[in-house]
Amino acid sequence: MKIEIKSKESVYITINGTVYYIDDSTGEQIVEKWDEPKIKSNTSVKPITTVGELKSFLQGWNDNDQICLETTDLKTGDAEDLFPFYADAIEGIRLEDGSEVAEIRLCQLNNQ
Repeated sequence: MKIEIKSKESVYITINGTVYYIDDSTGEQIVEKWDEPKIKSNTSVKPITTVGELKSFLQGWNDNDQICLETTDLKTGDAEDLFPFYADAIEGIRLEDGSEVAEIRLCQLNNQ
């Protein structure tokens, strides 16, 4: 059993491959359940830093598949989803070796 407390009013509980979501943060008393998603892991644990590396990792994915960024507090181990987010494109970044690249920056939106 895995319990992820997201706030004082919401929690995810995973038991035997089923995820239960309980949320009363809006007073609606939401209770949902679904099968635990299968995770395609970056098994090499190599950071993905370029668009090419990301494209390689995403081979075979469907255009309707979702993206969610997760951050982990290194002191506590607590994980938080950074969803939804938007993308900024920054061009003309000069690297130390003199080459110039563009950057995609994924930025968190307030989830309201």
